[in-house]
Amino acid sequence: YDFAEKVEYLGIGIYGSRNSPPKIDPALLGSALVEITDEKNEKGRGMRTRANDLAKVMDRYKGRKVAADKIIELSEL
Repeated sequence: YDFAEKVEYLGIGIYGSRNSPPKIDPALLGSALVEITDEKNEKGRGMRTRANDLAKVMDRYKGRKVAADKIIELSEL
């Protein structure tokens, strides 16, 4: 549920089935997918744009690689 909350907070997605956790309501999830992927939906276009912008920023930092390199470096001490 944490990731669903985060994507909504960041404006890069929708909590697809908020009213039915831990199960999934197919109708709610389907509506969320249509909202995000429909090219005619301005809100969905905005979410995709923000998600792509965030992906570009995150790609610059290579966090997993930096963390792995640091772990290797520390293990060699």
